[in-house]
Amino acid sequence: MQNLLIPGLVAFRVVRLYKMYKFHAEIAWQMLSSVETGGCRLFAVRAPMQIWEMAMTADVAEITIGHETDGDLIVVRPVGKLDTLSAKTFETYLKNLISEKPATLLIDMEQVDYVTSFGLRSLLIVAKLLAPSGDKLVLFQVNQSVVDVLKISGFLKIMQVAESREDAKALAG
Repeated sequence: MQNLLIPGLVAFRVVRLYKMYKFHAEIAWQMLSSVETGGCRLFAVRAPMQIWEMAMTADVAEITIGHETDGDLIVVRPVGKLDTLSAKTFETYLKNLISEKPATLLIDMEQVDYVTSFGLRSLLIVAKLLAPSGDKLVLFQVNQSVVDVLKISGFLKIMQVAESREDAKALAG
């Protein structure tokens, strides 16, 4: 057993892996404490090195993100799940895109098959950051399972959603 200082996402992976492998006695671990520093929560954990190695290599955040410019618009293409593990990565990616020069974001949701409240929160935060400059966040090509989440959560009333990229460009004005 070693004392490890690990970032929050890795700690989440440790917890997830522990739950997956809890029947193995050698993978027992103990949370010692946590501290907030520089916007990142760090956790002190007493665990075998094996769990640290597993946590660092586990493919937990299931999203990839790319983007392109289309005139004054930025078209973002996330692929995967927008959930608890990937939402912060997605939010940070969008914030970095608009940090130097705010621009209207068109989010192509065609390959996003799952969204949780964490993903919705990330979208809302970025939309609010864009509002003062008059820029917008428009979702398009949203698959039915994600549309259902947007309906149930009430996000269809506050988010702009379009069928196609051309419709999204028209909504963006």
